[in-house]
Amino acid sequence: MEAVEEAHEKIAGLLADRQQCPKASKKLEWPSDVDAARQSEGPYIYYLAASFQLATRNLDRAIDILETIVPTFGQHPSLNFLLAFGMYYGDREFDDVIHYTREAFAGVTERAKNIERASTSNSKPKEGFPKLQEWAKPAEFHAKNLLAYMAAQAGKYEIMAERFAEENYKNLDSMTYSNLWNNSDRVAFADTYGYVLMAIGARKSPIDVTAIQRAHRLLVEARSAARRLSLKDRRVAEVTIESHLRQAEKLLAQVR
Repeated sequence: MEAVEEAHEKIAGLLADRQQCPKASKKLEWPSDVDAARQSEGPYIYYLAASFQLATRNLDRAIDILETIVPTFGQHPSLNFLLAFGMYYGDREFDDVIHYTREAFAGVTERAKNIERASTSNSKPKEGFPKLQEWAKPAEFHAKNLLAYMAAQAGKYEIMAERFAEENYKNLDSMTYSNLWNNSDRVAFADTYGYVLMAIGARKSPIDVTAIQRAHRLLVEARSAARRLSLKDRRVAEVTIESHLRQAEKLLAQVR
């Protein structure tokens, strides 16, 4: 799922401190300013242990590890995201998936605010803050994108889901954030907005044809943007988008 993969990368790279988790990449990278002694004090070791279980398809064990430790670290973005990720693919109750997705979003938002406050404080060093800000804002947008997708799929918090998806999509063309986005972001946000509109419109009685038509146009836009990605990323994105397009076309065929 495009929303999950993009959120994973952005949330995992949010903050380089004693509680940072590794960035999503082919080769896990140790945070440069965290030594081995301090790694054992934070959630990093649990993130690695759960990631290993997920990589070996042992979803139940990964969930057990994270459910045990998440209450200790509260709204830690990466741990809560990974738990939501495991529960989603482990076919757990959507109420639990949504809960931990919301916790991840709350954690991302709080860290973004802390970074912004610290960057303007006279009592703190400014070195390194631009890089943290580069991580924080995209992580916040992608956490919103993930929450919108999950909520729409679950049929919960629909007003919030549509608002988040619409805000993200509109910000793709905002001058304020224009330097943050790449083509993968456009694919993810257009796909999610289209999916959210389709999911909400399909649940209405009668079906909201206008919403489905708008969703279809957004999904076609996402597919066009996906064709400009690298071959590997394009294949992954197109599987999701084509699935959503087939759903939208099936719904439109029902009302013709």
